[in-house]
Amino acid sequence: MGKLTKSLKAVTQKLDDVQHGINQMQTLGEELGKNTFRVAEAALKTGYAYAKAETEEVFSHPLLPSASTILDKDQLNGAEFWTEATLKDRFGSCAKTYQYLKKTYNIKLNSPSWRNVVAAFNGTGDELPIEERVTQLEQKVVQQAQYIVSLEQKIDEMRLQLQQLTIALSKVL
Repeated sequence: MGKLTKSLKAVTQKLDDVQHGINQMQTLGEELGKNTFRVAEAALKTGYAYAKAETEEVFSHPLLPSASTILDKDQLNGAEFWTEATLKDRFGSCAKTYQYLKKTYNIKLNSPSWRNVVAAFNGTGDELPIEERVTQLEQKVVQQAQYIVSLEQKIDEMRLQLQQLTIALSKVL
């Protein structure tokens, strides 16, 4: 009875190892899927930026306000510039004001503080030129592609381990 018990324990352990390997492969697959989405998103943003840069000469009006344009100037009620107080009166919080910027004007800030939000509304923010934004997006695409390659390598390693475990398990059974 001792040999049978040891054999069953060994088989159980190998089955547990196989299950662990499958779980790891599923996790890696999920990560790969998420990162594939990120790469696709970055590629789309890059393509959009290129297309926008190419079409700026064609359109007579800009798609987004220029850096010198005061946003929603008609709602300033005679004032020349937006202040934190006037934005608080209109939107309530910095988060809501920033969401309006993102949704309405597609302006994204690295740190959405009141100072940066007010600067963006007044057209005095330090927005990056389109060329720099495109370069940053290209770098993100390259980084994500490299990360995907490393995840694929991990999947291949896990697949090899799983094959080895399957072979070992078939020998035991």
